[in-house]
Amino acid sequence: MSENEVFNMYFGIIEDNRCEANVIHPLVDILKLVMIAILCGMDELDKIIDYGENKKEFLEKEFNIKLIPSKPTLTRVMAMVNPKWLSLSIVCILNTLIKNNPSQIMLDGKAIKSTDAIKRIETMMNIVTAYTDTGISLGQITVDSKSNEIPAVRELIEMLNIEGIVITADAMHCQKETAETIIENKGDYVLQLKANQGNFYKDVYAMFDDKYMNEADKDCEYETFSTTEKSHGRVEKRTCYVLNELAFFTDYMAEWKGLKRIFAVKREMEIKQQK
Repeated sequence: MSENEVFNMYFGIIEDNRCEANVIHPLVDILKLVMIAILCGMDELDKIIDYGENKKEFLEKEFNIKLIPSKPTLTRVMAMVNPKWLSLSIVCILNTLIKNNPSQIMLDGKAIKSTDAIKRIETMMNIVTAYTDTGISLGQITVDSKSNEIPAVRELIEMLNIEGIVITADAMHCQKETAETIIENKGDYVLQLKANQGNFYKDVYAMFDDKYMNEADKDCEYETFSTTEKSHGRVEKRTCYVLNELAFFTDYMAEWKGLKRIFAVKREMEIKQQK
């Protein structure tokens, strides 16, 4: 099955509520254009349209897209489309096209520029995206505010096949419920512990800060891994300290499903002075 056939199959299930007599641009063609443009880094409506105009020959040959919509048309259609059905279709398309399973999926939220100009959307659109370790987007969910990213991430995890895959996310998503969702879906996680986790954060900080991090201490219970990079007149050394024995954190392990290791990263930077 070709890429175009995959696009047509999954985007074809999304309902088009426009009056058929007035339709010039097939819904499938608009969705194909938007998805292809976004995969190429176009995150604004004007850029998506410019991409379509500049790639007309390619889009018609490879994806049978004959007409590029105007900005008002694109705005109306994207406001009409059911976001959940769109998200599911995108996930199915990418799961079909990506042959090799990723070893890591990164969850990230971004605000899309220019969407505040769409009258039906009162605030700037925030999109939560799942990226593979190769930089390919596996799925997206639209939310109306930054605070809604937390439940959206869990919903996105439920949509994806994460069995045997490591999920990474920023400190916002260091939540017990998110960790549990990942484990229940047979994945694993690396989450950044943050101060609003109360005593857990304080105890972890104290555990590492107690020797933080005395490499000369031969009795240190941490595994250590170091890298050194030289660039633009500075030398940066990163040392990762991994705590495998979690007996001290038994109470927290009952709350944080799947917790296996705790680690901290120490960064040391040397900047050479220019003469």
